[in-house]
Amino acid sequence: MSLEQERKVCQKHQMEITTIDLKQSTSKEEKYLCIKCLIEKIDIQNMVLVDETKIMIKEMKSEQQTLKIKENQRRIETFKQIQCLIKEYKVQVENVIEKIIINIHQKIQLIEKDLEELDQKSKIYKFEDEVEILSSNYKGSFNYEIPIEFDKLEDDNQFYDSLQSMFQSFTNNHSYTQVIDILQSNQKIEKSKEIKVSSIQKEKQLDKSKTPSLNIKCNKHGKEIIMLNLEPNETQTSRLACVDCIHYNNPIKYTSLQDAGIKWDEFKGKTEDKIKLFQNQRSLQQEMIIQNLKEMREQYTLILNELIDKLNNEQQLTQLLQFNQSNQMDIYEFNQEQIDELTLILSKQDKFKALQDQQINIEKEDQIKYNLIINNLMSLFEFELLKREDILKIFKNDQSILNTIQIEDSKINNIQIQNMNQILRKIQKFDAYHGIFNQALNLYKSIIQNISDLSIQQQTINNEQQLNEEKIIESNIVINEQYEGTIQKFIKDTIEIKRLLMVDQLQQELKTKQNEIDSNSLKIIQFQDNQSKLESLLNSLQFKYDDSIKQNDILNKQNQSTLNNLTKTQEDCNNQISQITNLNQLLKNKENDIKKLNKQLQDTLDQLKSLQKDSQDITYLQRQIQIQLDQYPQSLTFSQSFKHNSCQISQNGKVVVETANNGNWFCCICDQMIPKHGLVKFAFKILDNIQVMLGIGFRDIIQKNNYQTAYRIGKGTYFIYYDGRCFNHDQQDKDDKQLSFKFTTNDMIIMEVDITNKYIKWIKQSTNESFTLNIDTSQDLYPCVNLGYKSKVEILTLFNK
Repeated sequence: MSLEQERKVCQKHQMEITTIDLKQSTSKEEKYLCIKCLIEKIDIQNMVLVDETKIMIKEMKSEQQTLKIKENQRRIETFKQIQCLIKEYKVQVENVIEKIIINIHQKIQLIEKDLEELDQKSKIYKFEDEVEILSSNYKGSFNYEIPIEFDKLEDDNQFYDSLQSMFQSFTNNHSYTQVIDILQSNQKIEKSKEIKVSSIQKEKQLDKSKTPSLNIKCNKHGKEIIMLNLEPNETQTSRLACVDCIHYNNPIKYTSLQDAGIKWDEFKGKTEDKIKLFQNQRSLQQEMIIQNLKEMREQYTLILNELIDKLNNEQQLTQLLQFNQSNQMDIYEFNQEQIDELTLILSKQDKFKALQDQQINIEKEDQIKYNLIINNLMSLFEFELLKREDILKIFKNDQSILNTIQIEDSKINNIQIQNMNQILRKIQKFDAYHGIFNQALNLYKSIIQNISDLSIQQQTINNEQQLNEEKIIESNIVINEQYEGTIQKFIKDTIEIKRLLMVDQLQQELKTKQNEIDSNSLKIIQFQDNQSKLESLLNSLQFKYDDSIKQNDILNKQNQSTLNNLTKTQEDCNNQISQITNLNQLLKNKENDIKKLNKQLQDTLDQLKSLQKDSQDITYLQRQIQIQLDQYPQSLTFSQSFKHNSCQISQNGKVVVETANNGNWFCCICDQMIPKHGLVKFAFKILDNIQVMLGIGFRDIIQKNNYQTAYRIGKGTYFIYYDGRCFNHDQQDKDDKQLSFKFTTNDMIIMEVDITNKYIKWIKQSTNESFTLNIDTSQDLYPCVNLGYKSKVEILTLFNK
């Protein structure tokens, strides 16, 4: 008992012992487990007790409510601030717009005033002033420019600038900026969930005397991980090791967690060093590329600016000469030298020869200038190629470019090093031109292929053209001539490339022929070897052939005997096959009969299932119809619409009374139509005065007669009267005849109507007397009563059916 009392409470959590671990490898301290110990063994991070769960739920809801209140308060303050700023911005914008409208209005008034003054009187100048104005705008030969008042244009431009600055002030407004900042800052808020530590969570106290371990359990032994396997060759065993793993895998050298942490820190430090070295190399490459690009840009800018400046100067000189020539349009303004030049030109037979010579000289000068431009562009192109090669070598981590740069930067006056540097630069230039040459070869091959394809297409199009397309053919001839001329020039210019490609082709063909010769020589040697082998094989086959002839004679005799036996056996087999065929035919006939019987049986079963289903449906419909028929008396009411005004309805449509008392008969129809299926029953009770007719009728016919005197032939009703007379719609021999029973006050009259069998039956409940009458069912029938002399009738809900 003492041992039981000692182990009753867990020493670690001070809770009741509920479980015992019976594994032999488990230590004595871990054998007796409470509910908390079990949770720690399973999943200490995600499993808690029910009481602890309730406490955490309560705390979470409280914190959620508090956070929700704070969040809503913050949102309210934010939107209030936005609202206030927008109101301020609205006032400021309205003020600015009002100022803009006023300024524009004043400007319009000022312009209109100037326009009125201009219409009323033109501005008066002195004659000398007007001459001065005309002189400043005169262009000669009675040509002049219209003066423009630039001061007003400048005023308008200043006014436009002021309007634009006013509108730009909207976006520069302080309130506008604040609103935009608030909206952007609220959009960028990340809704991160706050992790709240529960009050029941206990902080773990680290025991320095305890062996360091991870928060991971060994998958094999279920114990804490205390060491790691970092051996590169040991891949079959787990990298994580507990005490038992270390015991069973003794030859493996394990690493403690502290040493693993130190190695991990060293690895991270070396990784950072490698990253820094890599980044430095990338930065050096990028700086070198940027330097090359800057040099290219400076060289391009220098040369192109020089060319553009020269061309602009030439163009300005040309325009100046044209302007001077255009200003000397009048012969009366020429001086003596110009007149002499004019007479010399006009006296020559070919008056434009001097002009042509001058233009030819100008073209020659232009050609020299253009050649200089082309040479400059070619040097620029060479410079670009060199820089491109430098950049490509930088990309490929080629150190030769670095060495070249170092040689160029070194200021050693050594002729050999300078010559080496020049050779390196020439080799670099050759590499660039070699790449362009390869590109040119590929482009040449592509152009030749395109020309061949286009020739084939053109031939096809020419074959398909019709004779009546003369205009299209004429235009195509001109285009083809231009095209053929360009192609011929291209072929003439590229004949050296064609020869170079033919050399490669000839070398390829030569190599192919040499391969064919070697192959043929090898085939000849193989043929000679095969011929000797065939001769020896032929001799051997001749010997075997002679031996086989002898054996063949013996086999022929044996085959003849076997053939006779086989013929007899074949006849027996044929007889048996014929018998088997007959039996198979009989079997097939029987199988066909069985299939037909099975099919008939299946059809019969399908018909039976269909009939059963139809029977169930009919039974269900009959049940539904019977339910409607049984409920018909409860739903039956006198109509408030289909009745004479002298008929008054009461008690929710169950009672009707005649109120006129003038000696006439007035009809009242019920709302519910008589069902067309099944036998329906309903009942009336005579409450007051016996001047009553009870029955059924056609609502449309009764309505046409204004609900009066709704009986006799053709009136659309079937009634019995209290004195036993019968009134109907279509039976003259039974109309107004005493064929029915009599009834009086407080009598209950039950009516049975069967639309299918076309009859109505009146039954007096007290005496069980009855009367039956055939009816017309071509239209819908409704229960109705014919009343006079303040008679009163009630519809019975419950009665003896």
